[in-house]
Amino acid sequence: MEREKVDYLYRVREAVIYIEDHIQRKLTIDDVAAKVGYSKFHFQRLFHHASRQTLGQYILSRKLTEAAMQLWEEQSKVVEIAYAYGFESHETFSRAFKNRFGMSPYAFKSGGKFPNHLLKNRLELDYLSHINDDVIGSIEVVNLGELNLRGYKAESVQTKDIHQAWRKLLLKLSGHDESKVAKYGLIQYSEIDELELNYSYLAATTIDGFDEEEDEEVCVIPPSKYVVFDHKGNADRLPLTYQYIYGTWFSQNPYRLVESYDFEYYDESFSTASGRDSLIRIFIPVNDLVMNGE
Repeated sequence: MEREKVDYLYRVREAVIYIEDHIQRKLTIDDVAAKVGYSKFHFQRLFHHASRQTLGQYILSRKLTEAAMQLWEEQSKVVEIAYAYGFESHETFSRAFKNRFGMSPYAFKSGGKFPNHLLKNRLELDYLSHINDDVIGSIEVVNLGELNLRGYKAESVQTKDIHQAWRKLLLKLSGHDESKVAKYGLIQYSEIDELELNYSYLAATTIDGFDEEEDEEVCVIPPSKYVVFDHKGNADRLPLTYQYIYGTWFSQNPYRLVESYDFEYYDESFSTASGRDSLIRIFIPVNDLVMNGE
């Protein structure tokens, strides 16, 4: 496990170093993923689960931070800095700058307060060394038939909105023994062409017998093969399990990621008290790799 941690940290650190060394050019997911030897889809998910932000968010926030510091320290023109950091126009730069710092670069340059709390420091990955292998339980490969899910979609992937979706679902299940009802946290990924990792979250169940509500969503998951990972303990430590899944396990096993979704499964083994015996099962749809390793 220690060697796996070192390999994983090395790959992510290598990507961060590459980004920082090329912060003033227009970076693409293909550039960064190729540097660390992953497919762009695999690396997007890996980076997101490791840092809790997308690769695009990290690069944009670092560019804007460096640009803000340059505006603060030097007499460069806004348009010069915009092009220096790879923005297509000074309008694009100004819009992104205002979205992050709450003021235009012109207002900032002419005496705006230095927004220290909004500056994005270089990503340090020392905390990943705390990955604890006893969080990961058994790993198995299963085949499941079609799943018909219904539930509530989070308005965004912010934690507060995901929690609100779960509150709606649990309220709907309040007339049942909720601990014995199978529940799903479905993550659906959009096609990835750029730096952003776009996805939605659905808190759902397969239970029948309810009147369908107006704000409910129905989703049909096709039959698939899955690699299933058992996450033990506190749900807040799920990111560590995902880091292992995408950062280590898939690089050493003969499966290809199916790029559309994955889901978390909560049954009676899960406890909201998040005790040591609480269990969340993570289902990752896969295809077998062909013999030549492609």
